[in-house]
Amino acid sequence: MIRLSALLLFVASSLAWSQTLLVPAGSVWKYLDNGTDQGTAWRNATFNDAAWAAGAAQLGYGDGDEATVISFGPDANNKFITSYFRKSFSVANPSLLVGLNLRVKRDDGIIIYLNGAEVYRDTMPAGAASFNTLASASVADDGASWLTASISPSFLLAGNNILAVEVHQAAITSSDVSFDLELSGTSTATITRGPYLQVGTPSSVTVRWRTDAATNSRVSYGLSSAALASFTDDAASTTEHVVSLSGLNPDTKYFYSIGSTAAMLAGADANHFFVTSPAMGSHRPTRVWVLGDAGTGQVEQTRVRDAYYTFTGSTHTDFWLQ
Repeated sequence: MIRLSALLLFVASSLAWSQTLLVPAGSVWKYLDNGTDQGTAWRNATFNDAAWAAGAAQLGYGDGDEATVISFGPDANNKFITSYFRKSFSVANPSLLVGLNLRVKRDDGIIIYLNGAEVYRDTMPAGAASFNTLASASVADDGASWLTASISPSFLLAGNNILAVEVHQAAITSSDVSFDLELSGTSTATITRGPYLQVGTPSSVTVRWRTDAATNSRVSYGLSSAALASFTDDAASTTEHVVSLSGLNPDTKYFYSIGSTAAMLAGADANHFFVTSPAMGSHRPTRVWVLGDAGTGQVEQTRVRDAYYTFTGSTHTDFWLQ
């Protein structure tokens, strides 16, 4: 039997973070690689890039790991300094996002614009950049490493949005160019039901909860609320979270928490625990609580719960049937 940590007749509410992928790594980008001066109009959402080529990231040349090879021009000793990239993506309701998370590969210098506003710069001199502005240094990683940054979601528009990126060489004889980008949004998720426990055995238990926004799932657990050293994840993004814990010891008290890989929603305290069923064939006193129709948050439901709490005191319920 599972000894319940709480009589979960009421809705709990807690906040966590949900990640929404807006622009995946390896996406298809429009690009211009002909060495021309594009001025500033190309950064804006209204710019017409229909004549630009299109290709999947990683885009560039010289390293051999490119999905799309772009041109450096007719002269290897006088290569084009700047390559231009554009990507559209849609956001239905920007007000739901509390942050934007940027990951980018670049070689050498890069400036990123979101709907015409500069939001990120690396290895570029300060001030306005033109098509013949050299990067401030040749990057040591050759664009192999992901750089990360946080961006304000205030730059987003409801509906279509445009990322515009310029990548600059550190010298006209530079051997390579690299570019890839990933953009995700962070939104809040709220627990709307649970957590609650199901299908308890001497070595396993299932933990369930519901959220109003889809996230992945994590249950952390351990013998102390301050040391939840073990965890089980489910990578699927969902609002109906079902995580089964296995390999547990029989008749043992475990503390737990629930949430996502990004944040904890609830638990890691004295009130979130379960006790696994005793080993098969063992005997001890068992408390069972059986309910009919419990109702939906009415005052009578509260009175029944409180009366049971008063009756059972510190003797926890081993089995609850509703």
